[in-house]
Amino acid sequence: MEIHIEVPVNPSESREKVEQTLLTFVDQKLVDKKIGEASIELRSGDARSLRPMKEALKKQLIRDAARAVMHAGLREGVLEFRLHKQAAFVKRVSFVTEESESPLGPIRVTVIGSQEELTGLIKYLTGEERGILRGILRPVSF
Repeated sequence: MEIHIEVPVNPSESREKVEQTLLTFVDQKLVDKKIGEASIELRSGDARSLRPMKEALKKQLIRDAARAVMHAGLREGVLEFRLHKQAAFVKRVSFVTEESESPLGPIRVTVIGSQEELTGLIKYLTGEERGILRGILRPVSF
């Protein structure tokens, strides 16, 4: 499984603040970071890198809604969803269904893997099942 998270950095934004926003829902020790001219990207092969997002979904009591959004973004071999950048800045998970919902550009999360890995990740993030990580962990780097 490969987890890829990308966020645009607009000229009017502080690169450091955007980077901190992006790191809100990931374990920094488990991701590789690439800072570009107009975007910041994170990559990981470890579902545990999204543990802070899992905890935020639990704390905000939105796991059922998150599960529905993630299942809607699931297709053969790919899971895609977007998060609202401004909400993430204040440490809140808010899913974006239309680009215009996040005026500064959404945080894009793309996960590539087998259907079993992707459904396992959804279950892991939304608290649907415990111990699901067995067999889907491997390092990935740029």
